[in-house]
Amino acid sequence: MASEFGKAGAYTGAICPRDSPLLSVSSVREIFKYSALSPTQTVAEALRRMRPDLIVPCDDRALGHLHALHASLPDDDGLRRLIERSLGNPAGYAAARSRGQALRLAAQDGSPEPASHELHSEADVLDWCANRSFPAVIKADGTWGGAGVALVDSLASALAAYRRLSRPLATWRVLKFLLSNRDPFPLCGWLDRTRPGVIGQDFVKGRAANIMVACWNGEVLASIGAVALKTKQDFGAATIVKLISHPGMEAAATRLVRRLGMSGFCGLDFILEEGSDRAIMIELNPRATQLGHLPFGPAGSLVSVLLSRVRGETVSADNGGRSAERPNVAFFPQAWLAEADAPLLSDAYLDVPWHEPKLVAELLRRPKDVRSPLARLTGFVMGRPDPARVLAKSFANTFPPADEIPEVDFAGAAPVPSHPGPPAPGLCQEP
Repeated sequence: MASEFGKAGAYTGAICPRDSPLLSVSSVREIFKYSALSPTQTVAEALRRMRPDLIVPCDDRALGHLHALHASLPDDDGLRRLIERSLGNPAGYAAARSRGQALRLAAQDGSPEPASHELHSEADVLDWCANRSFPAVIKADGTWGGAGVALVDSLASALAAYRRLSRPLATWRVLKFLLSNRDPFPLCGWLDRTRPGVIGQDFVKGRAANIMVACWNGEVLASIGAVALKTKQDFGAATIVKLISHPGMEAAATRLVRRLGMSGFCGLDFILEEGSDRAIMIELNPRATQLGHLPFGPAGSLVSVLLSRVRGETVSADNGGRSAERPNVAFFPQAWLAEADAPLLSDAYLDVPWHEPKLVAELLRRPKDVRSPLARLTGFVMGRPDPARVLAKSFANTFPPADEIPEVDFAGAAPVPSHPGPPAPGLCQEP
C-alpha cells in the first residue's frame, strides 16, 4: 500500500520498527523510528515533524496508538483534528475496536451476524454455554492472524479457551517476544497487566470472506471483496483469495461505516453461509487490510480512490462491475511461505512488486520474527522448516512458461501489459 500511495503521487512517510520491510519501499520518502516502549510519544513526534494530510494505520496496534493519542490531546490540538480527519468520528472509536460492540451495532442495522455474547468472567462462560450446541468460537480483542480465536466443542474447552485468551501475557511469552521475535511491545501490556476483552460467538459453517472499503466521513467510496481459497492457519489471514462482488457484504459495510462515521480504510470479515451464500459478519477491522493495493476496475485501487477524495476530486463509485469471474490473487510472500497448491498459484494473479526490487529481495528473506539466532535455533529444535528455504523452493518452482500466463482483466480494466523485465519473464503482469 505504501508503494501504491507513491505511485498515485502522494508524498509518503512511515513510522515503523528499524527492521520493517517499509524501509525497502522506494516511494517512502521519510522514515520515523517506532518505539514500542513509548509508542504514543514517538507517533506524536513523527506526525508533528512530517505534518501529513492523512494517517493510515495498518495494524491493530497502530490504531490503538492513534486512539490513545487522540484521547490525550486537547480539543484544539491540530494533531487531534488530523486523527479525526483520518479515522472519522471519534464517537465510534471504542465500538470500532471492540469485536462485541461492532457486531452489536451491525445487528441493530440489520446485518446478519452470529449470536455473540461478551464474556467478562468464568460465570459468563457457564451461562453462555448452558443449553447451547457446539462447536462455538471464542475471540479476544486486539489480536490478529487467528492468534486470538479458539474453536471450542464443550464447556471444558470453552473455559480453558477463556482463561487463556482473557489473561495478561505470561512472562515466558513476553521473554519470547523480546529475545526471539525482537519485539518489546508486549512488555507494556505485561507491566500494566492488561486483560483483553473476550466474546463468545456461534459457529457458522461456510467460506471465509472479507471486504475492504475506502470511506470518508461515513460514506463508502469504493470496496473490493474476496473469498479465501487458502489460509495460513485456521481462522488466519488468507494467502490466496478469489476476488468477488457480494451485495450482502457491501451493504453491511455501508451500514456500519455510516453508523460509526468512519474515514480512511476498514475491513469486514464474513462467513458466506454454506447453502445460502448469505454474508454473516463476524468481525470489523477498523484499519487497512490485505486488499487495498489491488486494482478492481477503471478507478484503480482503493488507495487511488481515497487519495482522490482527500484531494477534493470527483470519485467514481464504480466497484469494478458485478462479474463473479474475477481473478484469484496469491499474496506475496505469504502464499509461497504456506506452500500453497501449485495449481492455485499458477492460475492466480501474483502480486509480486517487481517495480520495488529492494522490497522483493527483503520479502524473500526469512520473516523478521524468525531471523534471530534464538528463533532459528528454537525452530530447529522443534523441527519446524526454515521459512527461507521453504520460500526459495516454492517461489522458484511456481512459475509456468511466460506464454502460458493469461492476461489479467480486473473486471472491466484494460488488458494488463507484461512488466518490462522481471527476473522471470512474464511472471508478474502489472495492472
